[in-house]
Amino acid sequence: MNKNKLKEILAKNKIPEWYYNVDESGETDDRICMVQENNKWKVYYTERGKQYDVIFLNSESEACEEILKRFDISGI
Repeated sequence: MNKNKLKEILAKNKIPEWYYNVDESGETDDRICMVQENNKWKVYYTERGKQYDVIFLNSESEACEEILKRFDISGI
């Protein structure tokens, strides 16, 4: 899975775009974020400029699956 497929699944499940940021641009506060950092994929929730529930994963696909888990959605 990649970011584009992830965004399709989130939209299909009616998850508003302002609940997440997977494009590494735009607003990142009070949402679940996914960024590539040091050859890993980092998924976290951010609130008031602080990162919570940070996890590092080896692939974009794993990071996408982590985001689906956080929204309690199963992948396709």
